[in-house]
Amino acid sequence: MHSLRLGIASLILLLLGSLVFVGCGNDDNPVNAGIPISKVYLEFTYHYLDLETGLIDTVASGISKDTTVDLYISRNEDGPFLGNIYVLPGRERALLDGIEFSEVTTNDALFATFSGGATEKQFGTNTTFLIRTNDGALYKLGNAVEDLSGVMFDYALVARYQR
Repeated sequence: MHSLRLGIASLILLLLGSLVFVGCGNDDNPVNAGIPISKVYLEFTYHYLDLETGLIDTVASGISKDTTVDLYISRNEDGPFLGNIYVLPGRERALLDGIEFSEVTTNDALFATFSGGATEKQFGTNTTFLIRTNDGALYKLGNAVEDLSGVMFDYALVARYQR
């Protein structure tokens, strides 16, 4: 099975270009060393985040017109956790179910299943997501703490795609 996973990883890298990890983790080692971690608070559906710059765009309603923003958190009334991550067109997200923010590995990034749009699982205290931006960066998001107005969470650059 390990050699099959290695073959698939090699094929992915051949098709996508090289994936350069920022931290010094590899395979099953966490990619945390030397990665600056940012913390942000986003109000539901009002704040849009540009992961690259950390800037927050405040748009009262609808999708932001600023093409550099990557995501926002929409309110879900079906809680216990209220927030769903929504990535804007050209970006993708992947749920790392059961993997803590500090435990994300290169294998997690290589074998994650990415898709666009809104998440199917709420962004709560025990969920970690990967976000692939349109500029070739891969971020991890986690350690979420919610209140009735929004979500505070950590995020960090994990890797960059290079062709």
